[in-house]
Amino acid sequence: MAAYIHEKTSAECDVIDSSKDLIKLRITRKPTLTLIDGDDPDKALISLAECRSLGPVDQHVAFYNAIPQGKLENLITPPQIQGIFYLNQSKEILIKGIVQIFDGELWLPRRLLSRLLMKDCNATPPLKKHYEHDLLTAREMQILNMLATGAKNSEIAHKMCLSIHTIKTHIYHIYKKLEVENRTQAVRWASQNL
Repeated sequence: MAAYIHEKTSAECDVIDSSKDLIKLRITRKPTLTLIDGDDPDKALISLAECRSLGPVDQHVAFYNAIPQGKLENLITPPQIQGIFYLNQSKEILIKGIVQIFDGELWLPRRLLSRLLMKDCNATPPLKKHYEHDLLTAREMQILNMLATGAKNSEIAHKMCLSIHTIKTHIYHIYKKLEVENRTQAVRWASQNL
């Protein structure tokens, strides 16, 4: 397999199966591709851990002979794993994917890319240091919470027994501290961070 890939792409490639000793994989060629045989997911996981233990080398890693919607898909974590090739895929698809990986792209099915993207989108964004809750005063937090309910400035002023001018001043300070430009962005910030 490695010879075939080298012949078609000029890429240096190691193909790992459960019988190959990974100690011999000390990579001196750059860049390289390591294909981990995925017919046994447990052994593939061990092989992946051993590949990662090689340290920072210019190494691309992909699974091949994987079962669609199998256990290996859960191990895909770009940029550590750049691709997955399924059992019974044609050699042409394999070569096309390898070329794409060496061009710096991922070779993953759309379904898997969508899942990875949605996981990232649903993750809570890390708070910037200047977005910490103690940045806003207690009064500003009250006003921000009322803004989030859709209350108008006059309603907020009435509920808090303050003038509309004072409410506008507090809102101005909230915008500055949160680095937002309008009520919608402030409410979005509150929904993501409070």
